[in-house]
Amino acid sequence: MEETKAEPTALAVSLEGNGQSAANITVPDHTPVSASVTLTGSNASTARGTVSYAVYSDSACTNEVTWAGPRLIRHSTQSPPVRLTPGTYYWQASYSGDAKDLPSLSGCGAAIETVEGSDPPPTCTTVAGAMLVKTAPGHILVRNELATDLAAPQRLVASWSKGHHLRLTRLLGVSCVARAAASHFRGVGEARVDGEPGYLVRFSIRVSKNGEEAVRIHIRNETHEPVMNLTAFPAPGSETIG
Repeated sequence: MEETKAEPTALAVSLEGNGQSAANITVPDHTPVSASVTLTGSNASTARGTVSYAVYSDSACTNEVTWAGPRLIRHSTQSPPVRLTPGTYYWQASYSGDAKDLPSLSGCGAAIETVEGSDPPPTCTTVAGAMLVKTAPGHILVRNELATDLAAPQRLVASWSKGHHLRLTRLLGVSCVARAAASHFRGVGEARVDGEPGYLVRFSIRVSKNGEEAVRIHIRNETHEPVMNLTAFPAPGSETIG
């Protein structure tokens, strides 16, 4: 009896995710993506065996990130969905072969998934701006340029009704909490008020994503007695300048 000779096979990989179906796709962070293959060869239509998938983070397909399979080729070759973090990933499929068909492996880089990251997390490196907020019966003008690094140049200047002025002379401490909608600075420092030194100022500055600011300034004298509280919020009639 003549021995049956197994024939060569080849695999073409297609990726599906976020409404796309192609060899190369780009999807948002953590989008479910699945793969399927088309087997070609002399006996492809009657082929048996299984298909498995490996996903790599490098174009040489040496650093495996995840694996899916095996899937019976006579049924659905679609892999289970995989969710990946931002980066570039290389899918590779392998076919086990059968009595009439030789095993095969798709080329590394024949199917590439690019996962794009979402917006970068908010940071509190610096906050800067100027805001004129109308109040009753006058206004508060706040100009600031502050950083969480105490060695960096710092500026906080405020003026309010009846010609009063505050100028930060030394920043003693500052912290910041970054949120998606706003950055919130809190700090304490030494200040001059109406040209006179010896004042302690505590401030809170909230800068929203669209640039609006909300400012609270608490002024104490050298004996730490409360002198004045200034509050400035964006409101109807307010003007953001600079």
